[in-house]
Amino acid sequence: MFERIGRGWRIAKQSFQLIGKDPEMLAFPMLAMALGLTGTLFVTGLVGGGAYMLDPTIFEDWSLFRDESPALKAGGLAYLFGVMFAFTASSTYANFATLNTMRVRLDGGDATFLDSIQAANERLGDIMKWSLVVTSVGLVLHMIESACLRLGGIGSFVARGIAALMGGAWNVVSFMVLPAMVMDGVGPKEGLTRSVDALKKSWGEGLTAHVSMGFVSGMAVLPFIAMLVIGVGSLATAADSGGSPWFGGGILCLSFFYIAVVSLMLSVARVLFSGALYRFASTGEIGGEFDGDLVSGAFTPKD
Repeated sequence: MFERIGRGWRIAKQSFQLIGKDPEMLAFPMLAMALGLTGTLFVTGLVGGGAYMLDPTIFEDWSLFRDESPALKAGGLAYLFGVMFAFTASSTYANFATLNTMRVRLDGGDATFLDSIQAANERLGDIMKWSLVVTSVGLVLHMIESACLRLGGIGSFVARGIAALMGGAWNVVSFMVLPAMVMDGVGPKEGLTRSVDALKKSWGEGLTAHVSMGFVSGMAVLPFIAMLVIGVGSLATAADSGGSPWFGGGILCLSFFYIAVVSLMLSVARVLFSGALYRFASTGEIGGEFDGDLVSGAFTPKD
């Protein structure tokens, strides 16, 4: 386990180095957030507003204080699907552009932000198809989880465990679909097949990707938590003693700036990591900034 974590840290470091040489890639997750919010506003006005006009009671059961998820009506399901699709499509679009930048870099070329956006635009149909699949599966899993919550007792616990396993299995199967679409120029259906084929070469989708990157993410959040505690403590002390709140306020502002930058870098690093794993699994080499010996450790051949 510790060897995998150490290897994952070094691969993550190489991902960050690639980001450092091409910081424009940090703009892709920012673009995803902007597109997702814009899409949500559009869906809220069109689908949500239309559903409310047809049935003003469809959203009455939606509450942050409910102990269980309500059984959604048709209008609510349509609205939820629309919002999920808006964010999924935006994220997929941005991740596709990120992976295209990585692909060109690893092949010795140079792709600008606009070059990768153009590449994503040229494959917009495939991106929307895969986003539709991901959203549909996600909604089905959400409905299963909601139904499990309404069971109550031990039945709810067992059913939620099964639902979690189903979600985990889907994450494993779909882990390298987008890298396959970008690296090999295939569609979602063929990309899913190639993702499964790549995973068959390992003991289940490269545990290094999830275990190690999860460890790296957790370590990266620790300074944010420390600054948050110091900032809140300083403000509380200043309020009690009548001192200046500037130090505590400055620490809090710095903490939120830090977590925003780190979140952007981690989101890009995870995408680059998935691309590196797929490229190695499918070709046996990576190139560019990545050390093939490190990535090969994520793929343990079956006996």
